[in-house]
Amino acid sequence: MTTLTEYVLTKDRVCGEFLGVCDRPKYETESVEDYQARVLAFKPAIIQNDDYVNKLYAKIYADPNPRPTIKMVHISDLHYDDKYAVGSLAKCDSYICCRESWGYPEDPAL
Repeated sequence: MTTLTEYVLTKDRVCGEFLGVCDRPKYETESVEDYQARVLAFKPAIIQNDDYVNKLYAKIYADPNPRPTIKMVHISDLHYDDKYAVGSLAKCDSYICCRESWGYPEDPAL
C-alpha cells in the first residue's frame, strides 16, 4: 500500500516546491497507462476492469427485492483556509479561490 509521503510529500518536493529553499529535484513524466497499471497491480481481479461499477449497479437494479436507501453527505478534502472570505469569487485564476484578494462578483449569485 502506498502512502502520501511516498509520492506527494517527499522531502525533496516539500523542500524544493513548497518551501522553495532547495534545488528542485527532477521528475520523470509517467504515462497514464503506466500509472494505471501500477495502481491496478494491487487491486483484486474482479475490480480491475472499468465496467465493475456498471455491472454492480446492474446487479442491484436486477434484484427483485429492492434495497433500503439512505441519504447521506460525503465531505472530503476538509482543510482550514485562514484567508477564506465569504462571498468572494469562487472562480479565479488560481488553484485557491474564495479570497478577498480575488475580489467579489458583481452578481452575488456567482
